Amino acid sequence: MNITAYPEGSNIEQSRFPNLGPDFRITVSLGVTEFAEKEDIPTMIGRADKALYRAKETGRNRVDYNEAS
Repeated sequence: MNITAYPEGSNIEQSRFPNLGPDFRITVSLGVTEFAEKEDIPTMIGRADKALYRAKETGRNRVDYNEAS
């Protein structure tokens, strides 16, 4: 199961950083997963990484979840 969510309000993108220039903005994309019993860490990180890239490819300020199988 893959779930994509939008962080509430996208407040981060609305923040301004005048010391870094008038057009400097930050966006956040996150990949989230769960740790499955008897799973190794590299497998879990790979699943989270796939979720992260899916979030980045489909827009900004997104959280994408990739369920353990």
